Amino acid sequence: MLLTPAVGDMETADFDRMPEALQKGYQITRLSEASLKPLKVDSAVYQDYVERKQARRKLLEFGDQMTISDVVINNNTSLSDEVLKDRLDVDLGLLDTAKLEESISNLNALDRFESVDFEIHKNDGSNALFLDVEERSWGPSFLDFRVNIEDDFSTSTLYSAGVRITNTGLSEYGAELMTELELGNRKVAGVELFAPLVASQEFFIRPWGKYIAEQVTQYDLTDDEKKIDEQESVIILTSRTKEWRMGAELGWQPELWSQFSVGADFVVGEETRGGALFRREFSQDKQYISITLDTLDNRVFPSSGSYFHAQLSSVRDTVLDNQLFEKVIDSNQVEVELSHAQSIGRHTLFGELSYQGTDVDRAAAITSFGFDTGELVVRLRELGGLFNLSGLPQGRLRGDNSAFGSLIYRYRLQDNDFGLFKTPVYVGASIERGSVWNNPDFSIKDIPFYNAGSIFAGVDTIIGPVLVAYGITDSEHDSFYLSLGTQF
Repeated sequence: MLLTPAVGDMETADFDRMPEALQKGYQITRLSEASLKPLKVDSAVYQDYVERKQARRKLLEFGDQMTISDVVINNNTSLSDEVLKDRLDVDLGLLDTAKLEESISNLNALDRFESVDFEIHKNDGSNALFLDVEERSWGPSFLDFRVNIEDDFSTSTLYSAGVRITNTGLSEYGAELMTELELGNRKVAGVELFAPLVASQEFFIRPWGKYIAEQVTQYDLTDDEKKIDEQESVIILTSRTKEWRMGAELGWQPELWSQFSVGADFVVGEETRGGALFRREFSQDKQYISITLDTLDNRVFPSSGSYFHAQLSSVRDTVLDNQLFEKVIDSNQVEVELSHAQSIGRHTLFGELSYQGTDVDRAAAITSFGFDTGELVVRLRELGGLFNLSGLPQGRLRGDNSAFGSLIYRYRLQDNDFGLFKTPVYVGASIERGSVWNNPDFSIKDIPFYNAGSIFAGVDTIIGPVLVAYGITDSEHDSFYLSLGTQF
């Protein structure tokens, strides 16, 4: 018997009208009492039903009590059966349901499946585990986008808009091709290939190529600003840089959350200042080893987990000023980043520490045609932007070394649980401290640190996070921020 309450214009998402819906349901049940009465049974019949149900329940065989003699995978994906079997890692014998559920979670971590289901079939006294793996019906290519706007409501506006297309299932081991395009103050076009070498995807190679064109302002220092060091420029210059990057790395991923890599990165480019008056060509040759451990549950709004990244590089920068002066700079560089998220109820604290350093000797550098050739010309350390000394423009502080720390508090204001998806709403604030410096002889007490903070509100939507924020530094630089879409 179907009872249909008269809920009028009430819709599925009208959670605030649930009490009204319950009352409507109660009313139609009372009005249908005459129709429901023939379905009524006496207490003896109902008790007999309960006892039969309990007797059948005692005959049930729970999953952890079953011995599996065969595993059958219904593979409706572009991946090979070998890849799925390796990811699921199901052993014959006594079934471990906790391990099976973890294996399915690991498979879903590839973010390429619409559903992964399992059931056990009994046949002639043996048990076969059947797994159904369905690829996303809206694949195999996926589109991510982002829009970022930063404005100090005075003289500086930075903006960018980008898209990333990911083509999956390019090989039986699950190769993927990512194509990126970004427009705005920083223009980027690039491709990257992720190519597993074995079915488990434990070993892989990752070649890439990228073109970057951007305009960078060398800021003047006002009287109330901290001087980075004695070689800080006090001339406002705008430089335009074009560079081509290419590289490749060999990686080992023993677990989904860990990665060890060895690779090489090569850059060639040119930079101009003062129109076309000052020009220099540069190149960078870098070899590196790195380790990454990542258990954060979300990139933008993490509520639990940790992140650790360390990289050691051997770098050679070559600079040719106006086809006249050449400088070769050799350096060893180190990068370390550590962050952790911890939540209690609706409250989350997220802390981050990072350090980037080099041993290059600037004291031996020379200056020609407006350039200090002791700089790490290809990739200077930068601070500025939201949650990276909020309030300062992106790249406001640039130097050979950097240190940074932040603590972000976030409160989950609303859950907005729609069943199939959630769009939680957050509000929060951050405190930040950091600096860049060039002098390799500086000690911690000599480093001129900036302090900054921000307040923000955000929504984690199905199309990506939306974030609105305001940041300010202790030197009274401030900016407003708007960010929409996936961070990549």
